[in-house]
Amino acid sequence: MQYDKTQLIQSEVARLTVKYGKEYFDCNDLMVIMGIGRDNARALLRSKNFPTTTVGNRKVVSILSFVIWQTTA
Repeated sequence: MQYDKTQLIQSEVARLTVKYGKEYFDCNDLMVIMGIGRDNARALLRSKNFPTTTVGNRKVVSILSFVIWQTTA
């Protein structure tokens, strides 16, 4: 059975949005989701290939961008 990549991405975004009750992930969320430490999560948020958005002094990533990044990484 063949799955459409767009449908898989949409379902994963919906699942994560419901599970975490938010549309953006911050450093602490990435630590929990990816099982990495604070330094690695911060380094990831600062890397050029990671799709972050700056909100005030914080860097966050939208769940949609995070899921797309995971599928291409």
